Amino acid sequence: MIMEASVDPHPWGPDWMPITLRGPHNGGSFLHAETHKGFGNWFRDRCDEANLSQCTAHGLRKAGATILAEHGATTAQLMAIYDWATPGQAEIYIRAANRTRLAGQAMPLLTQWTEQESSFVAPTSPALSHRS
Repeated sequence: MIMEASVDPHPWGPDWMPITLRGPHNGGSFLHAETHKGFGNWFRDRCDEANLSQCTAHGLRKAGATILAEHGATTAQLMAIYDWATPGQAEIYIRAANRTRLAGQAMPLLTQWTEQESSFVAPTSPALSHRS
């Protein structure tokens, strides 16, 4: 039995997440969860039925925010999608995405340095040395 889920295109608040599931019964609604807890419990049951015990509704939401941040979503865009009132939560995802991207851009610099240098010389600057 294939189910189709449709979610209200507007962001949902902490106490309201409209979801309507439609099945092969003439398109009628048979589940309407009005709270995150109600949806979370329903989602947990579906994951358990599919032998996906590691999956959660929260994890899916977190994965979505991570993917969006890694693809360049702005703080305002994440706030709109996830209905966050302040930028703090969105900035956590954006900082992590930026850190990953910057590290990826910087690592080739280390390779270039090792190819240019034939021998390693310990840093002499106190800021760069573990010796005091």
